[in-house]
Amino acid sequence: MTGLRGPAQLGSAARSPGADGVPIIIDELRAVQSEQGYLPADALRMPADRLQIPLYHVQGVASFFPHFRLAPPPAVDGGVCADMTCHLPGAAALRSAVETHVNAAGHAGVVVRAASCLGQCDRAPAAAMNEAILGRLTSQSLAAHIDTAVAGGRLPGPELSPRRGPLLLDPYDGDRGRSQRRRTATAGLAALELS
Repeated sequence: MTGLRGPAQLGSAARSPGADGVPIIIDELRAVQSEQGYLPADALRMPADRLQIPLYHVQGVASFFPHFRLAPPPAVDGGVCADMTCHLPGAAALRSAVETHVNAAGHAGVVVRAASCLGQCDRAPAAAMNEAILGRLTSQSLAAHIDTAVAGGRLPGPELSPRRGPLLLDPYDGDRGRSQRRRTATAGLAALELS
């Protein structure tokens, strides 16, 4: 025994109401952050008390996940995707140009940083701006979005792609899905036998 305490040792209050054994610390922290904009140190005591777990467990979860804030957020928080799909069409140059724009415009309280994948690979380069996900950006369009956010304006919602017919391999497509999985598995086995 290592002395580490898992969900089974945290007590019944740390389990979700469905009694499936999943701790709800993250849900509690999300609620606090949604209400206050970040997780102040004194606000971490509320979930610890409510779930009857040590404060250091709550602090550990809050400091581990990057989407939790332990300090007040900036007025405008921008993250330009730095992963490969956005990097190749110029995300680094986009970020640099936008940082130059923010400094030249004298925008106080604006942070532009690198971000991990935002799930917009088909719309690269992409950025997140105050929780809005933006794609197909140029330095001019992202600078305009920053200006809108600084002025308190509304940023556009996510762009949705229309579905273009069935997926090539859809595991939920009845007999067709089963036959595709069988062909894929057989092709994989044949490739292994050849090597």
